[in-house]
Amino acid sequence: ALPILLIVKPVRQLDAAIQRLRAGELTQAIRVRGPSDLQYLAERLDWMRQGMLDAQADKNRFLRHLSHELKTPLTALREGAELLWDGSLGTLSPGQQEVATILRQNSLRMQKLIEDLLAYRALTEAPNPVERHVMRLGDVVERVLSDQRAALIAKSIRVETEGTGLQLRADPEKLRVIVDNLLSNAIKFAPPGSCIQIRMYREADAVVLEVADQGPGVAAEDRARIFDAFYQGRPPQAASVQGTGLGLSIAREHVLAHGGRIAIKENHREGACFQVVLPLLDEVEAT
Repeated sequence: ALPILLIVKPVRQLDAAIQRLRAGELTQAIRVRGPSDLQYLAERLDWMRQGMLDAQADKNRFLRHLSHELKTPLTALREGAELLWDGSLGTLSPGQQEVATILRQNSLRMQKLIEDLLAYRALTEAPNPVERHVMRLGDVVERVLSDQRAALIAKSIRVETEGTGLQLRADPEKLRVIVDNLLSNAIKFAPPGSCIQIRMYREADAVVLEVADQGPGVAAEDRARIFDAFYQGRPPQAASVQGTGLGLSIAREHVLAHGGRIAIKENHREGACFQVVLPLLDEVEAT
């Protein structure tokens, strides 16, 4: 019989390789030294890793072509819907205005889906540099609320904000995407006529952003994977348009690029509360 140590080490190496595969870390080749059977198993695992790399490349190519092919016709649809909705082509009857509103809302949703696909592809294919500028977090929130106005009105959702005067040094566009994706997620799950709370506050050497809704909350079985790409979890009731499952994943990548962290806040009284913590890298005070 082989000494136990000759088996334990390669088995541990195989276990580590399997954990890397599960985490999506596909760049490191899988090799072990030990009994021939375990070496063969390592070769098969490496063959599977290569297949996963090929599948990932195919997926990225598909997303690139799909998103760009959809973007041009959607832009035309959006522009036409906006012209109808704002009355630029003449006064509409109440019924026509209702149809124009539906067209506008759904074209905005489709635009968000395509933007998520493009953002995800950019994150997976290129570095994610952070260009930091001093800004008021409340200004970013107000911009996102303006962009999401149609979706909020459609569900009669009111928004309460707190701590809008906080300043930090961050990437304006990445911060906008973080807030936009968290708000979009809250709107999707919030019941009609409910309230979304956006709270900003200073905690030690960090700025904290919390977005809370009054929806069903995040199921226990979804919490471990809620930030994984393309994972959608339990769909909201009566949802007419499903998302891509990319919004929270993209938000997490941008938060991590800032050296921060994002999580579901535990023991929240109702609904779901997503908490973002961004470090203050220098003396930027609240106003």
